[in-house]
Amino acid sequence: MSIRTALGGLPAWPALVIAPALILGIGAMSYGPAYQQCTRLAEARAGFTAAVERAAQAGDRSLRLDQAIADRAWDQVRILQDVQADGELLDCPFGWDLTKGERRAMIAQGQLGILAFAKAGEVVDYVEFRSDLHRFDVGDEILARAAAVFTVETGEGGVSFVLRPAPGGL
Repeated sequence: MSIRTALGGLPAWPALVIAPALILGIGAMSYGPAYQQCTRLAEARAGFTAAVERAAQAGDRSLRLDQAIADRAWDQVRILQDVQADGELLDCPFGWDLTKGERRAMIAQGQLGILAFAKAGEVVDYVEFRSDLHRFDVGDEILARAAAVFTVETGEGGVSFVLRPAPGGL
């Protein structure tokens, strides 16, 4: 009996089950971490934008970063506006978040901002934001958690916001 005859006598259903399961497993291992990171970044940016919009419509217009964003425990925040990145950029396929090309375009146009949250000097979380829509009126300094309170002011056409340290915040 030849190998071809022996293989021809085997049922086909195991291959029909194993092949898709193998493809799904490899896909999950390849894209799983990227999906988690990309969806977290998209949710964080959406949460930040919503918090700014709520503050803009509130009576006192204050935005407390410790209550608005960053799920992890942090004690300092550094606000980076118009980020110029040279290294490898995260690529988020399938609309999970910004693609590498979108990030490059935002960097080239000076529109990428980052809120970097740290605990004991180590970055524990970050939020990307469009710095052409949200501007912080602070220098390149690190703010303590208690000092990360801003007053939201509406800008041109109610589209952009200028975030300034709230009175007594710094």
